[in-house]
Amino acid sequence: MAGEKSALIDGYIFALGTVGHWPAGAGEGTTYASINDLQLSSHRLCRESPVDPHTACAYHSLVEIFASHLMNLLRNLLLFFTTFAGFSAWGMEPVNDVDPWEPMNRRIFAFNETLDNYALLPIARGYKFVMPDSAERGVGNFILNIYEVNSVFNSLMQGRPTNALRTGGRFVVNTALGFGGLFDVATLMGIEPSPADFGQTLYTWGFEEGPFVMLPLIGPKTIRSGTGFFFDTYTSIPAFLDWKTAYLFWTLEVVDIRANLIKADDLITGDRYIFIRNAYMQRREYFVTGGKVTDTFSEFEEGDEYEDF
Repeated sequence: MAGEKSALIDGYIFALGTVGHWPAGAGEGTTYASINDLQLSSHRLCRESPVDPHTACAYHSLVEIFASHLMNLLRNLLLFFTTFAGFSAWGMEPVNDVDPWEPMNRRIFAFNETLDNYALLPIARGYKFVMPDSAERGVGNFILNIYEVNSVFNSLMQGRPTNALRTGGRFVVNTALGFGGLFDVATLMGIEPSPADFGQTLYTWGFEEGPFVMLPLIGPKTIRSGTGFFFDTYTSIPAFLDWKTAYLFWTLEVVDIRANLIKADDLITGDRYIFIRNAYMQRREYFVTGGKVTDTFSEFEEGDEYEDF
C-alpha cells in the first residue's frame, strides 16, 4: 500500500505542468508540459546547441537543480497530506479538537522517544561535553544566520517589507562581520532578530492550524507548521548545495537543537506527550501571532531561541 501511494505521488508530480522559457536563440516562448519535458529539453539543448554549448550546459545544470528540489518539495508535501488526510480541515473551518489522531501520534511519539534515548540524546550530551560554550553558541548563531534568508522571503510574502529589510540586514552584517554568522554582530548593533517561516506565512494568508501531528524523526507539528517545515527545508540555502553538505548541515542542526533542549527535560512533568504537545502548540501560537519567539524556560541562556522544538 505504501509503495502504491508513493508511486501515485510520483505520477502526480510528473504530471504537474510548468512553464519554461529558454535564453535568446534557444526557442523563446516555448511552453513545456511538465517538469520532465523541461529537463529533457535542457539536456538536448546542452548536447546540440550550435551557438554557445557552455552557456547551454550551465543552463541545463540550473534546470536540473531547480527540478530536483521542486520534485522533492512537492513529493514530501503530497506525501504529508495523503498520509494524514487533513484536507477537510485545511483552510476551511477551525479544528476544535487539536489532536484527533492522538492514538497514532502517541505511537509515533514512543518511537521518537526510543530513538532519542538511545541515539540522539547521547550524541547531544557528547556534543555539549566536547564543545566549549562559545563554540556551541557560534554553531547556533551560524545555523540561525542561514535561515535568515528564509525569513527575508517569508516576510515579503507576509507583506512585511520592513521586517524583510531588517532580517536581510542581519544576514549581511553577520555574514560579513561575524565570520559567516558565527558571531551575532547584528544584535550588538541593535538589529534584533525577527524570524519568519512559511507556517507563519500560511497563517497570514488565512490558513487554519489543522490537527496536531507527531511526525516520525521530526517531532511535533501541525498540518500548517508541517507544511511550512517542508517548504522552508527545501528552499533553504543547504537544499541548493550538494546532498552530502545539506544533510551534514541538517544533522548538525538537529544535534544542536537537541543539545539546547537538554535542560528542558527536567522541567517536563506529568504526561510527557501532553506536556510537549501543549508547549509546542502554545509556542507556535505565540510565534505566528507575535512574529517573534522568546524562550519561556527561564533556565535557558539568552539567545538559545528556535522557532520549533
